[in-house]
Amino acid sequence: ASWRTWSAPHTLYFASGKISAQPGALPTRLRSWSPEDGVKDVTAADVGAVSPSHDAKGGRLFYVQAKDDADRGIYVLETRTGMIRVLPRDGRYAIDGVRVSEDGAALLQLRRELATGNLEIWISTSDGELAHPLIRFGTPLPPKDDVWVYRLREVNLEMVAWNR
Repeated sequence: ASWRTWSAPHTLYFASGKISAQPGALPTRLRSWSPEDGVKDVTAADVGAVSPSHDAKGGRLFYVQAKDDADRGIYVLETRTGMIRVLPRDGRYAIDGVRVSEDGAALLQLRRELATGNLEIWISTSDGELAHPLIRFGTPLPPKDDVWVYRLREVNLEMVAWNR
């Protein structure tokens, strides 16, 4: 569920591709689909992209993009112009998921502390400048062959109800 999102009036953004057996690997790319344009690539095939979240006003798509397990950040696609920018990132964390608030002013982030492997849920402004933790899970998840997929199944921001 965290690999797709709809925007008005009828565009679907989704993560597409095979998940690698390599720990921390992401699906190959983010794509869009609409009846008018068909399927289009949003990201390149050489980077992983997941967790698309579209703001209610329809102008921005937030998603997680990475080249490796430790270098995961939040990217923003301005859907009207096609411009993509990366939000500021704390190098102590990898971002595993993102959800934008209904009004588009805040982001809920699933962060993984790189030193410990502990998961945390943070809230930030939509520009990523102001952020603070809401929930810290005190025990790292057990190691698995594909740790990222395991974490996403256990802690999925799609299943979190929240408001500001």
